[in-house]
Amino acid sequence: MKVENAVKNKILNRLNSIEFVVSEKCQNACKYCYRVKKHNSSTVNYINPENAYIYLNNFCELFNVDKDYFKTLGLELFGGDALVDYVKFKRLLEICMNDYEFNHMVIPTNSRLLNELNTYDILELLNIGKRLAFSLSVDGAPADCQRPLSKYGRMLSYEEKINYDRLINLSKKHSFGFHPMFSFDNFDIWYDTFIFFAEQEVYPYLLEVRHPIDNESALQCVLQLKRIRQYVDTLDKPFLRKQLNTIYSSRVPRGLGCSAHTTFTIMPNGDVPFCHRVVDPPWVSLNILTKEWDTSKHITLISGHHHSNHPICMICPVRSVCTGQCAGASYEYWGDPWIPINSICNYILLKYYVFIKLFDDWKANANHTNIKELEQKVFNIFGEDKVKEILND
Repeated sequence: MKVENAVKNKILNRLNSIEFVVSEKCQNACKYCYRVKKHNSSTVNYINPENAYIYLNNFCELFNVDKDYFKTLGLELFGGDALVDYVKFKRLLEICMNDYEFNHMVIPTNSRLLNELNTYDILELLNIGKRLAFSLSVDGAPADCQRPLSKYGRMLSYEEKINYDRLINLSKKHSFGFHPMFSFDNFDIWYDTFIFFAEQEVYPYLLEVRHPIDNESALQCVLQLKRIRQYVDTLDKPFLRKQLNTIYSSRVPRGLGCSAHTTFTIMPNGDVPFCHRVVDPPWVSLNILTKEWDTSKHITLISGHHHSNHPICMICPVRSVCTGQCAGASYEYWGDPWIPINSICNYILLKYYVFIKLFDDWKANANHTNIKELEQKVFNIFGEDKVKEILND
């Protein structure tokens, strides 16, 4: 009984969504993508859609819930790209939205297939999944060089150039969101990328690709974000405060800024890892096909982990407001998902300091931050003159 209560309180009550990794192939070979090597070596083009019945029925059996539980959850299809096989994607959509009635479904996609599909086929998909939303993971015309076609994409004869006019029209008509990636390697076009979308009244979800960074680049990245925020503040659009996450202040009480703690990820072989980026055996607690389940490990990974309890974070001046780093990026850098990347820590300190000094919503964080200590650390790392240049730019 105690185990059942722990599972309910520490796992089920925390879940917002289930995520199927449906493919390990992609039409793109994005320069910053951590999955390219895996995609190249994998033989998984697409899972059998009928496997969804096994996954979800086994979920119900293991967690002692009925199908109605899924009505409270969202579902995500992840890859590779979930749309590399239109026929299998469509069948999987039918199963999940009609037979299990998930509350909603979100599909992150590189948009290659959506660019090619005719309007009738897109409407048919949307009619099957009436609570279906596409998140268009494209970087905008100024940053298109970041997402070249892969060998797989060229084999399927996709056009290299993205038709942004069509995607933006689809977005406005069907409320598709955009999700460009801000790579540290191309910080000089961050502002131009945002303006590209904003001038067409499209306001994308923003996210930096947080791989290691040198101090000079970190200064320029924060300057770009500052300029984007100043531009947004001239628009008088309060709804953007929640949408443009990386330039508005937020606090995350659950221990991690991403959805790893609230998402149940299922890999093509049935493994349930910490997240879709930390997928190796040490971080796998369950296999939904074989029903092999380390309950203690699962509960520990979902509810026991909190990024700010790392010794490095314990003495950090922004510990109580920092949303943490990507566990997957840390895993690939250190071989351990819980050790913060030190140059990213420095970037976060700089960003928080500059934004606290300049913007009212971030100033509220000063109540939870040792601002004097933060200022001294930032000046020591980046140089007082260079930091003040950003503030006065």
